[in-house]
Amino acid sequence: MVLTIKDEMQEGISFVNSTTSPAEHRSSSLTWNIADLGPEEVQNIDYLARAHRSGTFTAPAHIEAWASDGSRILSADISAQVYVPGDVPAQAGSDWQPPACFDLNCTAMGGRENWIPCVACSAGQTAEMKIDNEEFMEYEPPE
Repeated sequence: MVLTIKDEMQEGISFVNSTTSPAEHRSSSLTWNIADLGPEEVQNIDYLARAHRSGTFTAPAHIEAWASDGSRILSADISAQVYVPGDVPAQAGSDWQPPACFDLNCTAMGGRENWIPCVACSAGQTAEMKIDNEEFMEYEPPE
C-alpha cells in the first residue's frame, strides 16, 4: 500500500523537525509519502512544531492510501488539537542591540533618580530615555 499524508499547519505554528522527513515542506503544510506499507503494518510520524503565540491550534490532515497496483483507493480526514497556555516567550537571536549610551553597567545618575545621561557613560551625546513609565526628559551634558 502507498500513502500520502498532508498536514496543514495553522498560522502561528512552525515546523521544527520530524522522525520521518517530509517529502514536501511549505510554510503552511507538510506532506509525507510512504511506499510499500504492508498489511497491518504501522508507521508513526512524530513531528515537533513551535508555537509563536498561546491559544488552541488545530492541525487537520488528509490521508490517501491506494494499493500498489492502483486497484483500490481509500482516504481519511483527521485532525489534532493542541492548547498552548499562557504567554509564549520571545525567541532569542534577535540582532537588536541597545544604543551605546544605554550602558547597562553605568552607575552615574544625572537629572534625577532612574535617569542615566549618555555623557555619564562616556557616549558624550544628548539622549532621551524612559525608565519606569516616567515621561521623557532630555539631558544636555555640561560643557
